[in-house]
Amino acid sequence: MPAGSLTLYRRHARTCPHRSKGRRWTRCKCGIWVQGSLGGQWIKDSLNTRDWSAAAAIVHGWEASGQIGVVKTDVPTVERALQLYFEDAKARHLADTTLRKRRELLEGKLLAFCEDKGIALLKQLDVATLRSFRNGW
Repeated sequence: MPAGSLTLYRRHARTCPHRSKGRRWTRCKCGIWVQGSLGGQWIKDSLNTRDWSAAAAIVHGWEASGQIGVVKTDVPTVERALQLYFEDAKARHLADTTLRKRRELLEGKLLAFCEDKGIALLKQLDVATLRSFRNGW
């Protein structure tokens, strides 16, 4: 196994009919474990799941952050979040009048509000801040 790599495998239960096939046999419902090193840290531990795609997502998150147990979160700016929202709205074929009204509210008023309050990231918009925005209309 190369340095800095993590390997998923099934740790078969004593009652698993596939136990003799080894840990590389993945077509059963036994628990999934991870083994290897990442960022100079060694791990051999259960991922507490039996779902292969969920286990892979956990490990991919670790690899993206470069640390075991730490998942890198990508928090968009308010402006980027609105851009993604309008791309999705266009893909859903919303009416032009609907898009215009939402642009007026979100890009016209919400972005100005966020700039005035010093809010740059989407995670900074909480319920109290949004209530303050609504009350200021």
